[in-house]
Formats: sequence, structure tokens, C-alpha cells
Amino acid sequence: MKRSPGQGWQEAHAGVTRENGAFTEEASPGDLLARLRAVHPPVSTLPWELCTLGPFPLSAVLLPFVRIRGELFLLLEERSDGLRAHAGQLAFPGGRKDPGDFSPEDTALRELEEELAIGRSSVRLYGVLPFEFAYSSDFVIVPLWGEVTGISSLKTLRPATKEVKTVHFLPLSSCLRPTRFVWRSGRSGRHFYPVYAATEEKELWGASARMLYSLLRPLCTGEILSSWH
Repeated sequence: MKRSPGQGWQEAHAGVTRENGAFTEEASPGDLLARLRAVHPPVSTLPWELCTLGPFPLSAVLLPFVRIRGELFLLLEERSDGLRAHAGQLAFPGGRKDPGDFSPEDTALRELEEELAIGRSSVRLYGVLPFEFAYSSDFVIVPLWGEVTGISSLKTLRPATKEVKTVHFLPLSSCLRPTRFVWRSGRSGRHFYPVYAATEEKELWGASARMLYSLLRPLCTGEILSSWH
């Protein structure tokens, strides 16, 4: 039987335990988004010129939620194998600041449209997360988060195949399984980096994993919080 894109994610994240009231079966998507919006600062359309941190190149990404049949999912891209940087890796939509971009919001929304053909009118920007630094590329990243409307399934999306190999929907309920947030040692054994273990085959790591944790921290159990500090 042919497996649908994202089927492995659904299987790998089945049977999630919810504890300590951090995530409850009764919580609606609206309740969960409201809880996150109450904690994270709202988007302020801050111009790029006020975001410059030293000589490092700038980028912006969007951590987008999608509602499907009453459940919240996070949308992730699997980058195309032919790309020069980070080929085949999981990532959030986004990319480098272009000269014509006024703000991080402009950059993130432009990249989302270029990569997945999702127009700005379909995006509700809810907030901004702490800046991240990508040690593997020396980029400063401004993470934004929000919700994409009008998506009912993977078939709704039209990824740009030169950049995006496939798209994954990660159930929010499964993101909060403590065993999937881990620290891993680098090749030298002297440095460690954070990893979100999505499946046995694919991981979200480094700055992307830190952004995911930063976004979901208000919903995390004590077990996750203690393991990441």
C-alpha cells in the first residue's frame, strides 16, 4: 500500500501522553493559540534596520499552524536534495532577507509564497519569538509564528520543487512528547546541540529545534522543561 506524505509522522507521534495540565484533550485549537498569544509578544512590523545584530546576514522564518478537522498542526518543509545548503533537512518556511524587504514579516511572507504558493492574505501573523543564531551558517534568524488558513490537506499545497521536496504536517499534540526533545553531541564530543526527533528518519535540529521549543514552551510539561535546561 502506498504511504501518503506525512503518514510516518502520524504513526511516530501516536499515543501521546498528556500530563500536568500542559496539554489537555479538551483544549480547542482556539484555546491553545490563545494561550500562546498570551505569552509571546505580538508582531510589531519592526523594520530590518532595527534588527541588525553585528555583521551577520539576516533571515526570517515562519512557524505556521494549520487547522485541519479540529486539530492543530505545525507545517514543516523537507528541503530538496539538490540544494547547496541544508539539503534534505527539515525546516520552517523562510529564508534570507532580500534588499526589497522592509521587515522580517515581509521576508517570511515572501519566502512562504515563493516556497509553497501561500499568499499573504491566507496568513495570520500572531507573534514573534526571540532571535536565533544559526551557528552552521552564521545567520541571525527572526522567528515569527502564526496561522495559515484555507488548507484542508497536503494536496492543497503547491511546493516549489526546486526548494521543497515535500511538506509535513506535525500534530501539535505529538510535539509535546518529552522523549522527542533531546541534546546530541557533535563530532568532537565537546559541543551539544538540541534536536527534536520527529521520526527515526528525520529530525529538526539546531536553531529550528530551539525555535520550536521556544514557541511551544508555554504548553510543555515539566519533564520537557527540565530536560532542555
